[in-house]
Order: sequence, then C-alpha cells, then structure tokens
Amino acid sequence: MPPTTRLATASKREAQHHQETPVAKLRQFRAWSPSSYPFSPSTPFPPSLPTLQLSMPESIAVTIQVEGTPERNGTVLTWVVEERPVCQVERGLPIILVAGDLRTGVGRVENATDIQRHWITWLLTGGPTACAIRVPTSWSRLTRDESHIHTQLYTFLPHNPPPHRLLAHDPVLCDSAESPYEFDSEDDRP
Repeated sequence: MPPTTRLATASKREAQHHQETPVAKLRQFRAWSPSSYPFSPSTPFPPSLPTLQLSMPESIAVTIQVEGTPERNGTVLTWVVEERPVCQVERGLPIILVAGDLRTGVGRVENATDIQRHWITWLLTGGPTACAIRVPTSWSRLTRDESHIHTQLYTFLPHNPPPHRLLAHDPVLCDSAESPYEFDSEDDRP
C-alpha cells in the first residue's frame, strides 16, 4: 500500500474516533464576589428561633420575648431579649423564647458565658445545637462570683454594645464610671 493511502486511512480512523469520543468542554469560572453570593451581610435573615425541647411542662417556664434575628458568635447563635421578662434571668431558669408568631419549646438557662458592661450572655440547653440569649445586666441574676467579677471589671469593659433600648436614656447607666448595678447576694434570695 502506498504511503499516501496509509495516511489517508489513518486520518479517516482518527476522524471517526474523534467523532465518537465526547469532547469535554472547559468550564468557564467567574471570580467570586460578595454580590454573587445570595445573602450579603446587609441582607437580614428571616426571623427564626432555636429548637428547644426539654421534657417539662410549659406552665413552669418563663416566656421571654426576643428579637427574631440572632447574632452569630462563632458557631453559637445568640438571640437578644426584646422586652423585660417577668423575673430576672438566672442559671437553671426554664424558659420559652417568643419572637412575633414564633415560639420555642422549653429550654433552660445554663450559665453566663459572656459578661459585658450592660449585657450578660447566657447559654441555653434543651436543643440539638448550642444557642444563647443576651440579657441586660439589670435583668439578670448573677452568682456571687459572677457579680463580683462584673463589679471589679466594669471600668475595663467596653461601652459597646450600649444599654438596651428601654434603658438607654438612664443617665446612671450611661454615664457611670463605676458599676451602677447592685446585685442581690445569695443570702437575700428566697
């Protein structure tokens, strides 16, 4: 067979092979930008509440009104108290969180995880994931050690976040160089 015939036959086989073999298309990638993400930091998340489901009657739990959109602190979502509860928030208190039409089951206040000048963050138990509530200091009942720590560190704690909106016009809270908070001692409790 002459060389030109061999080349022609080989090129026909290659052409048939290329027609039968699917060709992968190169994917076009765009550079990531915050605007291409469906949720931007300024887009508020829809109202939500944690799942709390301790097996205890709702009648013994204190209902606490919170803002519907939580703050994220690492992996923990924290809901901010909206209205003053009927009693001070403290360790061991059974609670139900409410935001608008949303309502949780029963959870329990575990312990103070963050002590700020005007706010105390409490860890909650009773759900599948870690969650917390942030309560104004004057609406919280701290242990003797926690209240001592708060009083000693008050002048070093940052001014932000500012006091709760219902307490923001109190000059004693806003302008004090020393802690304006008075805590019940454990001996004063019923």
